[in-house]
Amino acid sequence: LSRIRSDGTFKDGANTGAFEIRATGIFPYIHYRADDDVSLWGVVGFGKGRFEARPDGAAILSTDIEMLQLMLGGRRTLVRGMGSDGFELALVTNVRWLRTTTDATVDLPALKTSSTRWRLGAETSWRKETASGSVWNPRLSLLARVDNGGTEDGTGLEGNVGLSWISPDKRLTASVLGTTLLDHKVDDRREWSVSTELVFDPDPASNYGLSAKLSPTWRGHDRQWVETSTDGLTESRERREGDTASGMEGEFRFGFAKRGGLASGAITTSGAIEGDHRQLGLGYAFDWAASDGYTISLGAQVNAERQSGVFRPRGGELNWSINW
Repeated sequence: LSRIRSDGTFKDGANTGAFEIRATGIFPYIHYRADDDVSLWGVVGFGKGRFEARPDGAAILSTDIEMLQLMLGGRRTLVRGMGSDGFELALVTNVRWLRTTTDATVDLPALKTSSTRWRLGAETSWRKETASGSVWNPRLSLLARVDNGGTEDGTGLEGNVGLSWISPDKRLTASVLGTTLLDHKVDDRREWSVSTELVFDPDPASNYGLSAKLSPTWRGHDRQWVETSTDGLTESRERREGDTASGMEGEFRFGFAKRGGLASGAITTSGAIEGDHRQLGLGYAFDWAASDGYTISLGAQVNAERQSGVFRPRGGELNWSINW
């Protein structure tokens, strides 16, 4: 169960302004591993909330909004190295369908849009353990992409490159992942992101003790819109504008044993910064391991966002999972 927040700007001829979406959604996720080489996963999500448009110099317009999302994916290992080290090659694919609807009001018409994205490609990785016990794992993938619906209609080629490093003696894990749109039918469309993560965990095999995570991110994309005339005499024309952003997320977690070591609890604190947006979170997590091989995890978090220089309560999150 998640709280969704989205903000942006719009331009319609000479009219400009900002919009805001606030919604609550539930996103059940299932993963099935058929054997050592084949795995499948799926997500079904539904969200409902409020859409607000704030035209410059005019009254706020608002309406209810609903979102329905379906995602399916799979992975098939084609080549696997001997032992724990070595080269691996896999075929990956996934498809996403998203539908958004808004209710009609006195000032806003009803809106219903849908879009799909299908990706198919190859993923390679190479794992190497050094004499000191550190593990290096570079990864590379190329994915053909077909977009249907929205401003990204067309085909494209997506590239991903990553590197992870694990140092047991230093109790550190670090990773970096870069994603870019190499080519797209929409001319000059630009889309990229770089995400990094640094984790300190003195005891990775358990949930006990203090651990910390820091995650800086950078991303860029083309905002795209259509300008139309109000008199119906001037041709509509499409415009694009580059947009970049950077952010930082951090989390501290302190775990402790419960129920004689059969379960663990943890207090978590988190923070996020992106542009002018600031968010703080405080949560509690509970993990219970059953004797017959499955685990249950529950978590809850309350969030606060900074508004006009003051932090105010702004929604929360509930998470649960069962693994066996």
